[in-house]
Amino acid sequence: MKVLFPPLADEIRRLYEKADSEFVVVTPWIKNGALQYILGQNRHVYYRVLTVGNLRDFLNGSSDIAAIEWLLQVGADIRLVDNLHAKVYIADHTTAIVTSANLTQSGLEENLEVGVLIDGEEETKDLLNIVEEWFSKARKIDADWLRCMQHVLTAQRVTIDELQQIERKLRQADDHLRGGKITFPKPKRKVVSTASRSIQKGDWARKVEEWGYIKFNAELAREFVRFFENAFQWLPEKTFKEAWFGIHSNRISLTVGNIWLASVWVGKPKRPARTPERTVWLLVDDLWDDLADSTQKYTPLGWKIRSWEQITELNRSVDVWKSYANAAEKIWASPIAGLVIPKNLANKQKVCDFILRSTFHRL
Repeated sequence: MKVLFPPLADEIRRLYEKADSEFVVVTPWIKNGALQYILGQNRHVYYRVLTVGNLRDFLNGSSDIAAIEWLLQVGADIRLVDNLHAKVYIADHTTAIVTSANLTQSGLEENLEVGVLIDGEEETKDLLNIVEEWFSKARKIDADWLRCMQHVLTAQRVTIDELQQIERKLRQADDHLRGGKITFPKPKRKVVSTASRSIQKGDWARKVEEWGYIKFNAELAREFVRFFENAFQWLPEKTFKEAWFGIHSNRISLTVGNIWLASVWVGKPKRPARTPERTVWLLVDDLWDDLADSTQKYTPLGWKIRSWEQITELNRSVDVWKSYANAAEKIWASPIAGLVIPKNLANKQKVCDFILRSTFHRL
């Protein structure tokens, strides 16, 4: 037995990489970003997942319905039990991690969590027996359950907004009362973009810098260019080839089908409540500030919304851009990607065309 100390993300990912046939996840809460980091590799492994999966957790953001959707899409056996509190990860019935950490970013990389590694079939036998008993008594879910839950979540969008506002107020009120955080060194990881390509600054960047609302603010103009460089860079290859980019009187936007992937706005409708007049919007598959209504029928996604003054923070957040890349992948695989309205393509160009032309002119 080996004691594991935080951060635990890489420990659980290494356990998953040892699995040849089956990987078991027992955790009350699952967030899609953490799920994709641990299980997102393209491997032929059968997943069995035991979680809580109740409406309250999806509404308050403790768990992501997008994580459940992905697991069902890859054929996982998912079961629900309401009073689950254990966190267990098992590879091939022979090696396991028992820990305090949920399958969330905070659990794996931010909180003070510990775990133990149990190695060997004989050593894990008792643990496997109790986990198997839990699975046998838990409720198995399927695509019908997912559709019902997505429908309820869509109907409760106002409740989600209210919960988020209450949470923000409570966090602000508690700032001067809480004990503070103990931090620990995090491993340095090489960040690899979803599609490996060199984004050159050509006419598109000059036009962004000359947009009427920012052309006299050089610092903000640079951040806008960087924002769309990131938006191009993190697109999956198929989405990249079908994405359109345009600069308009009140917005700059990157779209696929009839869906905004990344955009900056002046005077976009104020939702959620008290959204600033000048905003940056990014489509994400978790971490969202507001639901993207048009995606809910097929692929529940949401918006990361920031004011122009916060664009630097957004540009630097690798987690947000990974979530954006996942959202762009899901949009491409969704029927929504084919809903193209010709009038909405006015003053837009295909990204792959003008990126290639910009690259050529710089040689």
